[in-house]
Amino acid sequence: MSPSRPKGAPEAGPGPARRWRKGRGDAGRTPLSGAQRALLAASFLITLGSFAVLPYMSVLLHRRLGLGLGAVGFVLAVASLIQFAGGVVAGPVAGRIGLRRAMLLALALRTAGFAAFVPGLGSPALAVGALLLVSAGAALYLPANKAYLVDGASEAARPRLLSASGSAFNAGMALGPPAAAPLVMGSPGALFACVTVLFALVGAGHALL
Repeated sequence: MSPSRPKGAPEAGPGPARRWRKGRGDAGRTPLSGAQRALLAASFLITLGSFAVLPYMSVLLHRRLGLGLGAVGFVLAVASLIQFAGGVVAGPVAGRIGLRRAMLLALALRTAGFAAFVPGLGSPALAVGALLLVSAGAALYLPANKAYLVDGASEAARPRLLSASGSAFNAGMALGPPAAAPLVMGSPGALFACVTVLFALVGAGHALL
C-alpha cells in the first residue's frame, strides 16, 4: 500500500527525464516546413554537384592543364583556406545582408565559377580563378544555410534538422565522385556544364523560398 500524500502537498508531476523525452517526442513528430524540405534537398544536390568535380581537381589541373604538382598543391591549399576559414567572414556578411540573400549570392558565385571552368579547361589562369570563386561561394553558403534551416524552429527540433542536413551533405559527398567518374577525363566540359545547370536550378529554387 502506497504511503498517503500529506494534506496540502502538490501532486507529483512527471520527472525531468520524462518531460525531456516527451518534448523530444513532440519535436520528432513536428512536420518539416516546405522551406526546410527544400533546403535539405538543396544540401544534397549542392554537395552532389560539388563533389562530382572537386575531388578530381588536382587531376584536371595537373594532367589536363599542365600545372606542376607544387603549383597544384598551393592552389588547392588556398582554395581550401578560402572555403573553410572564410566562414569567419561569411557569418557576419550573412547577418548583414540577410540569410536568403547570402545564399543567393553564394549560389550565384558558385554557378559562375563552375561555368567559368568550361572555357577554363584550356586556360590554367581561368581555371584557378574559377576554383577560387567556387570556394568563396561555398564559404558564404554553408553558415547561411544552417542558420536559415533552424530559423524559427523550436530548440528541441534543431538537433533533428541539423542532423538531417548533415546526412544530406554526406549523401551528396558520397555519390558525387562515382557519378562523375566516367566524364571527368573524357568529357570534363560536359561535366562542368551539367554542374553549372544544376547550380543554376538550385539557385532558382532558393529564389522561391
